[in-house]
Amino acid sequence: MWQSKRGTIVVIAKGNTTDNHHESYSPEKEPEECVDPSPEREIVSKVTWRLIPLLFLCYIIAYIDRINVGFAGLQLQKAFGVDTGR
Repeated sequence: MWQSKRGTIVVIAKGNTTDNHHESYSPEKEPEECVDPSPEREIVSKVTWRLIPLLFLCYIIAYIDRINVGFAGLQLQKAFGVDTGR
């Protein structure tokens, strides 16, 4: 046993520690069974409800901007008398 610079005590075990190294791990269980899914679902739900409206708003703004650029291009062609050569 020794004390680190930050004041925490670290215990170094002697002997065979492989028996209790992975106490909670069971080879019969799938990894999904070892993790509680409820906090993960809550986080995904919160992120989804915050991101989807923002992404939808960005999509609408990009669509309107694309329409405006096309309309402005047509108006400038008429105003300056430029032919696109199509």
